[in-house]
Amino acid sequence: MVVIAITGGEQKRYALYQYGRSIAVLSFTRERDETVLEIHEQGQLVRREDRRLADFHAAIDHVIEYAEARAFIATETDIERVAFLVAVPGAAFQSHQIITDAWRSQLADQQEVAPAAVSPLLAELDYVRSRLAVPMVAVSDTAFLSTIANRSFVGGGELATRFGIERYGYGGVTVEAALHGLAVLAHDLPNRTVVCSIDERAVVTAVRDGQALTSSGGFLPDVGQLAGYRGTDLDGGALAEIVRQKQWTGKAVHAYLSEPHVPLRNLALLHKWYAAHDAEAAALWPRLVLDLQMAIGAAIAALGGVDALVITGSQLESSPVLRERILAALAGFGVRIDEQKNELLIGRNGYIHERASAAGVVVLRTSVADQVYRIAERVIGKNQSAS
Repeated sequence: MVVIAITGGEQKRYALYQYGRSIAVLSFTRERDETVLEIHEQGQLVRREDRRLADFHAAIDHVIEYAEARAFIATETDIERVAFLVAVPGAAFQSHQIITDAWRSQLADQQEVAPAAVSPLLAELDYVRSRLAVPMVAVSDTAFLSTIANRSFVGGGELATRFGIERYGYGGVTVEAALHGLAVLAHDLPNRTVVCSIDERAVVTAVRDGQALTSSGGFLPDVGQLAGYRGTDLDGGALAEIVRQKQWTGKAVHAYLSEPHVPLRNLALLHKWYAAHDAEAAALWPRLVLDLQMAIGAAIAALGGVDALVITGSQLESSPVLRERILAALAGFGVRIDEQKNELLIGRNGYIHERASAAGVVVLRTSVADQVYRIAERVIGKNQSAS
């Protein structure tokens, strides 16, 4: 059995794979003084339990216990490997690789730079390594985006080079998953593709001939469009003034940027509040839509046009209303949505554009865990061939 780990500060997911297919997903969510465990098999929720808060830290123990109870494995020695999704800034994390002690040390060195991304990942990695003596793979969330040119924030200047300050972008694995799904659906990949994803965060990526050209993501995983649980519309001058007024150190600045900014803690809640005519959500909703429209327009301009627009992520897959609001502004690019197709397409793959549209618009259900599994298997295969 192969285990895929996707960790975060308040939630972690473990996906279990046998013979190349997902057999179960265990999600652990920290809520106040307890842990909520949800177990899905074949896409269906089969169990939901309230657990102790301590169970969040020891999630892998419960994963092993469940796999043994379901006879997926006889003992934990039947686990072949564990793969972690890694969304961390830095050149050292722009490739998929086997996790070693040296790699772990490099990860620890990034804690002050990206505490929200590194701290939960490092804690989970250390605990899993203490429990399982198996090969572990780091699947980079920025590797696919390493083809983006001119990533420096300082015009390629000496400071950017010295400190490795680049627009690493994030959500690369999601883009790869979307391109995989598009290739299966369309039997080929178009030359110019824009991938718009809204899940825990919102990212828009321009892809030319299968390679990333631009991404709306930034230096940290927290930077990009307004989405998920963080506000991201803060320019350098504003930040510099806040630092001056507060007399902050660099560590305090990173802590501030990594803190949740209520009411943007959860995009799904923002959507729900908006539907309930919440005044604050109503004020934020147009900003989210405009941010995404601008990012999609910039991606299309960078590509010199668009052949396919891929809409993915849990928020877009399930919301025809959100899709319609975002895509309505793209008529100027010749992208036209069929209202009836859009309204009827919920929770499944399909096209929603008119025949006269200049580009195909496809809604795809993507699985990051599936893509992490595919990448990890390639890494293990290459490592075995090399040895």
